[in-house]
Amino acid sequence: MSITITHTPGTGTLLEGTVRGDGTNEILKAHGWRWGRGLGKWYVPQSRDNAPKLQTIEVTTKALTEAQQTVHVHIDDSARPTAEIEADRTARAAQRAQHLQTAADRKAHLAHEAEQAFIAAHHRLPAAGEPVKAGHHSEGRHLQALDKANTAWQNSVEADHAADQAAEQAEAARHTTGARNSPQTVANRIEKLTAQMRQLKRSIDGYTANRATPYEREVPPASGEAKTRAQEEMSALADQLQYWQSMQREHINAGRIGNYSKDTISPGDYVLIGPHWHQVLRANAKTVSVDNTGRTGKAPYSSIKGHQKAAPTSGQQPNN
Repeated sequence: MSITITHTPGTGTLLEGTVRGDGTNEILKAHGWRWGRGLGKWYVPQSRDNAPKLQTIEVTTKALTEAQQTVHVHIDDSARPTAEIEADRTARAAQRAQHLQTAADRKAHLAHEAEQAFIAAHHRLPAAGEPVKAGHHSEGRHLQALDKANTAWQNSVEADHAADQAAEQAEAARHTTGARNSPQTVANRIEKLTAQMRQLKRSIDGYTANRATPYEREVPPASGEAKTRAQEEMSALADQLQYWQSMQREHINAGRIGNYSKDTISPGDYVLIGPHWHQVLRANAKTVSVDNTGRTGKAPYSSIKGHQKAAPTSGQQPNN
């Protein structure tokens, strides 16, 4: 039986064909592989929709071959559209949230059963906190009832704690996608992608490093394989940027955020940042400078929840 290593954008890097007890698990663990119980296969962490880790694949293949294993490798290093990646991510998050909610419901039921068991054990104790009568024929039965009540209480506490933890995990999982797609997170991602694209373009076109210093030097444009890699990465980033910009437009059209910039906000205006209104001191390219109780504060335009020309009236509610 041979071992197969495959890499595709949608599944990441997977390995199958191992058999329990064949000695491959120690080799795979040593080279960063993990066993996916739900997959029933070995996998490389964080390999889905990322470039294949060729070094990991190569050293793993070599180690398995030296251990008398036959290994076949199949690699698809193409990239999926960002919309497809995010749809897949959302579906997995929903599936995980459902799985955690099912587990939380099950543990809540077990906690209820443990509580009922404790109540029943407590009711079997002698009434009014009667002490144990040493030497009496009831001593053994009384001690046994106390022991069962204590055990039931401990089980109830542990089951209740496990139920609370499971409920918190399920609640966090339900908000994962919402947090990833929140207006501020989307704006931060757009800013990061834009900066990455600028840096790649500089490496493709060439640039002057350490400008206006004694160490100024010209960095030539990328060429050959380096240029090809940079162009491929640039194309992938452009696809991501287009996707997140479309989501930002959805937020704007839905009224969740305003379309603010230095073209729409002027010094002397008032902007709502968090729960407070601030007077604008200066409208910069990426941020707005405001009066923050006598000090100058800066905030990105994406954090502005409201804007008006006149000073807010006393008691005016935030108009997010």
